[in-house]
Amino acid sequence: MAITSDGLSTYIIHYTPLTERLWHLKNSYLWHLLLPKVVTEETIKEFREFLPPSVLLWPNSSVRAEILAQVTKIHPILLRNLFAIQNDETLEYPEPFRAYSAALISQIYPFYLQAISALSDKNYDLSCQHLCALILFLRGSNDTCLILEDDSIACESNQEHFSIQLEYINSSAYTLKPIFIDISNSLNLRPKTGFYDHEFCIKRVLPGQTRCASSYLVNRAAAIEIINNSFPIVLPVDWHYSYVMSTHEINTYWSNRPVFYQGSQGEWYNSNQSNRNNL
Repeated sequence: MAITSDGLSTYIIHYTPLTERLWHLKNSYLWHLLLPKVVTEETIKEFREFLPPSVLLWPNSSVRAEILAQVTKIHPILLRNLFAIQNDETLEYPEPFRAYSAALISQIYPFYLQAISALSDKNYDLSCQHLCALILFLRGSNDTCLILEDDSIACESNQEHFSIQLEYINSSAYTLKPIFIDISNSLNLRPKTGFYDHEFCIKRVLPGQTRCASSYLVNRAAAIEIINNSFPIVLPVDWHYSYVMSTHEINTYWSNRPVFYQGSQGEWYNSNQSNRNNL
């Protein structure tokens, strides 16, 4: 069965100055197939009462303490991803014990500094755009939701093949249990698969193990858990998701084969990460 916009809510997280990205999406088959809604910085204004307040208004020492606590919680995930990138490894679940599972300050401190440098109004807004998309999804009646950042590019040039792949993966999210499925190629991280695994299968990873949160599927149960526990936001959105989902043990999966490229990690678009850190 091919995917359609019926039963699946789709949202594009868009930073309005990056007009080229939205233009490309509007001129791809994705726009007419998925009928996405665009969530921008302006959307946040409509949802202020539902969103966590910015910690940029907190005393500096309180912010740093909260960042350290959250990075300490997710540092095994961050280290595991980093190790896989450096060694071109695939990831499997459950993970075998590794020495870096201990909360050593020498391991945590570099991630802590990254989180401090990423604490900005623009990164807070980006996280809130993702949360706004989840709130909009929960206001509707669909069971599953696809969220794409605006640099997402379909891996399949053939619309029919793309549709079949996404429907196969989307059907896995129809469960009462919270489920988050990362369907990107971000960081070139891959799950470990077996000889008999279907090419479109999903593989379980550690709860909260994301690949940049650039393209993912969630069901209603996961969206509710994330929204209800997104207080406060002190980390970039992918790390924030890692913290919330690992703390509340939301089932996390990666697609065996990516559905979307993250264009800002390839030759398609320049990354906006450094600009966001300073805005």
